[in-house]
Amino acid sequence: QNGMVKAYEIYLSEDGKNWGSPVVSGEFKNTSAMQTAPLSTPTVGRYFKFVAKSEINGNAWTSAAEIGIQATSIVTGIEGIQMEAQKSADHKIYDLQGKLVSGDISSLPKGIYIHEGKKVLIK
Repeated sequence: QNGMVKAYEIYLSEDGKNWGSPVVSGEFKNTSAMQTAPLSTPTVGRYFKFVAKSEINGNAWTSAAEIGIQATSIVTGIEGIQMEAQKSADHKIYDLQGKLVSGDISSLPKGIYIHEGKKVLIK
């Protein structure tokens, strides 16, 4: 049990540079079972920072085997998706990471893409 986090703070940032105040802080119980740190209000963020403030036995170090994020609402800023008729000769289609994926929209799997600067839903 040495190294288990007791007090913690969690920060969210939209740019990975400006963190502001913690979105949640608290203390974990002395257990190896999964523990959660629920946010009280929906919060926008792209980057996540977990800060261990203290260790369960008062030691000067902490550790964590796994840290995950569980989202219960939409975790994307994509809004205003437009349906577009499939065309076989379209070009410059990008995935949401900005990677050029195809020159033929009709050959793509279902999903959201960027085409001519617009978000497109392929059903």
